[in-house]
Amino acid sequence: MPVIDALRGLALAGIVWVNAAYFAAPWGLVESRSGIDVVANWATLAFATGKFFPLFSFLFGMGLGVAAASDDVRADLRMRRRLAALMVCGALHAILLFNGDILLLYGVVGCLVWRMRHAPDRTLVRRAIVAAAVGIVLQSLIMVPWEVTGVPSPTPGEDYLGGYIDTIGVRLRELPYVGLVLLSFNGGFALASILLGVVVGRRGLPVTAGGGLIEPEGWRTLLGGGLVLSAGAAFGLVSERAGFAVGLVSAIVWSVATPLVALGWFCGLWRLMVRWKDSKPVRALACVGSMSMSAYLGHSFLLGALYHGWGLGRQGVFGWAGVVLSAWCVFLLLLASSVLWRSRGAVGPAERAMKTWVNRDFR
Repeated sequence: MPVIDALRGLALAGIVWVNAAYFAAPWGLVESRSGIDVVANWATLAFATGKFFPLFSFLFGMGLGVAAASDDVRADLRMRRRLAALMVCGALHAILLFNGDILLLYGVVGCLVWRMRHAPDRTLVRRAIVAAAVGIVLQSLIMVPWEVTGVPSPTPGEDYLGGYIDTIGVRLRELPYVGLVLLSFNGGFALASILLGVVVGRRGLPVTAGGGLIEPEGWRTLLGGGLVLSAGAAFGLVSERAGFAVGLVSAIVWSVATPLVALGWFCGLWRLMVRWKDSKPVRALACVGSMSMSAYLGHSFLLGALYHGWGLGRQGVFGWAGVVLSAWCVFLLLLASSVLWRSRGAVGPAERAMKTWVNRDFR
C-alpha cells in the first residue's frame, strides 16, 4: 500500500537522522561547538530520538499481523525464514557496518511475537502496555546525562579512523555493551509497537472509504502534549547547568513523551500521506519505503564512508548541526537512488534476496 510505504520511508528518514551521530563520534557523543549545534542537538532529542523506530516497529508488526491471519503452513514457514534471515542480516550488519543495528532485534522480537500470533487482541494489548512501561523505565535510566550522574563517560577517541578491518575489530569489542544498551533502550518500545501492529494487522486498519484513517480520539492532544513534554525535557537533557535531579526528571518526562509523540506522528503523518498521496514527495517516500531494508543498509554504508577511516574519515570533525545536515543529505541521496531504482521496476536488492530465500522450494 503506497501510503504505508511512504510512512515507512518517512520513519526511515528519522532513523537516519538519529543514527548519524553514532557514525560521527564514538558513542554518539557529538560536540556542541556553537549555539546552532545546541539547537540541532535539542531538536534531535525532542523530535527524532526514540520517536521514529516505534513507528517503523508498528509497521513491521502490521506485516506480522497480516501474515498471522493465514493458518497456511507455507505462510508460517515463509515467516520463520524471513525472521531467520533478518537475524542473520542484522548480525552481519552489526559486525560489518554498524553495531547499532536494529534488524537483529526485529528478528528476535519478531520470533517472540510470532509465537503469540494467535493470542487474543486484549492479551496482546496488555502485554504491549507492560512492555511500554518497562521501556519507559529503562529509557529513563539510559537518558540521564552522563555528566550529572558522576559516572565516568566514555572518552571520545578515534577508534573508527583506522582501516576497514580495524573498524570491524572495534565493533566486535563494543558489541556486548552496545547490544545491551540497544536492547534496553529499544527493546520495550519495539515489542510494544510490534504487538500493537499485529493487532491492527489482523483486524485491518480502521480507514474510511476514501482511505482516511479513523483516528483515535484526542490524538492531536497526545501529539501536541507529547511534543511539548519532549521539547521541554530535551532542553533539560542538553543543558550544561542541569543537576542530577533535573537530568533525572527530564529523562523520565522525555521517555513518557516518546510513545505519545510516536502515536501522534502515526496519525498525523497518515493524514498527510492520504491527502497528498498523488504528490511527488509522497510517491518518492513510497519508493524508499518499499525498499526500506536496502535503504537501511545503504545508510550505514554511506555514513560509514563519510565518517570512518576506510572512507573520508570525517569522524569528530562536525558539530551537531553538521551531523544533522549530513544525515539529511544521506537520506536525500537514498531517496533519489530509490526513485531511480524503482522507476526501472526493480525490487530493492536486499528485498530481492529476502524474497528468493523465503520463497525457495515453493515454486
